Amino acid sequence: MTTRHGAAVLLLGLSLLLATGCLRRTTPSIEYYMLSVPRPAETLGVATRVAGFTAEPAYSSTRIAYRTSPYRLGYHTFHRWAANPQSLVASAVDDYFANERTSNVPIYLTGRIRRLEAVDIGGDAHASLELSLEAHRGSERIFTRTYREDIALEEHDPEHVAAALSVALGRVLERFADDLATRLGNHRP
Repeated sequence: MTTRHGAAVLLLGLSLLLATGCLRRTTPSIEYYMLSVPRPAETLGVATRVAGFTAEPAYSSTRIAYRTSPYRLGYHTFHRWAANPQSLVASAVDDYFANERTSNVPIYLTGRIRRLEAVDIGGDAHASLELSLEAHRGSERIFTRTYREDIALEEHDPEHVAAALSVALGRVLERFADDLATRLGNHRP
């Protein structure tokens, strides 16, 4: 009888703990991040349209990627991009060239994300962006180039990674705009 009584008391105690939430696990909330690139002061002087972006499979999901060795790629569980990276980068490119709506024959911009990650190998923490960009006018490819930017990380948390990748994307777009203007024979002020 004593064993049965003890088991009943134990069951009652566990039920009360569960009911009050003492044993309930709390799941962390998911945090979402965006890329933010300021508009440039100079323009290309031609209309631009974003036609679409793709990404290497490792960077095509909303999970934020990080690398801890040259061979291992991981993903944050509770920190994610607010949309797939292709959409975020395409939107940032469209915003960057938003003032370029002047001529009748637009240049279409496409791209491929080759790398979009935080890297922390041997104490060297940085955000790394590698982006291939193309400019087309009709079926003619005007310009294509791959750019890479690595930005040192002061803090290795996803918000600092998103901020550093935004800086990297801004630098890439500035270089691309300069290269494209040169290719078109335009000189940015």
